[in-house]
Amino acid sequence: GAVASFRVEADGSLRELSRQPSHGDHPCFVAVDSTGRWLLSVNYSSGNVLVYPVDEDGRIGPLSDQVRHVGRSVNEDRQQASHPHSIYPVPGTDLWLAADLGTDTIYAYRLDTNQGALMSAGQTQVTPGAGPRHLAVHPREPFVYAADEMSSTVSAYALNRTDGTLTHLQTVSALPQDFAGNNTCAEIALSPDGTRLYVSNRGHDSIAAFRIDNDGRLELIRHTPSGG
Repeated sequence: GAVASFRVEADGSLRELSRQPSHGDHPCFVAVDSTGRWLLSVNYSSGNVLVYPVDEDGRIGPLSDQVRHVGRSVNEDRQQASHPHSIYPVPGTDLWLAADLGTDTIYAYRLDTNQGALMSAGQTQVTPGAGPRHLAVHPREPFVYAADEMSSTVSAYALNRTDGTLTHLQTVSALPQDFAGNNTCAEIALSPDGTRLYVSNRGHDSIAAFRIDNDGRLELIRHTPSGG
């Protein structure tokens, strides 16, 4: 496993600038902080969250810090150990939220942008067996939404911007009521104005669209076939 950076050339091609080892198995997500100086990543199979420095030319430096999750949850096939799947910044704060499918937990960290170090801020246990995969952090309001991969649901939370802990507001299905096949949820995204939420279904092969009410709760609009 590795993390890499690339330069986009004038003709649209990519030229690799740097590469660093992932210090674990199956890296699956990367994000850059608002300063552009730090890269955060997670290793799905090894259960660790990592921080790397990024220089002005976009080159990734050696690992500056890592945190390892320990735990499991109720599904013996997929939750026998920690499986962090993603990590996201909370706009306007130094908080980051990491979704761990294996432990059914959303971990909150503070990023020290001087040292490139992670400090635990809090954690939130979600519904056992849900398997939180990806998150969408509202750009203005204190709301966070989780794509629950294993239960094919979407969960809405109120965010405490002091310690990063979450209060559950609602969980809704990402599927039509009459669907009876196998499915897992994958990506989740907010519209730029923060009024719509979209979640992808693998199995039903669709995008579920939701309206976001003023209190952060969700109302299903429709399912659109994904074409694949």
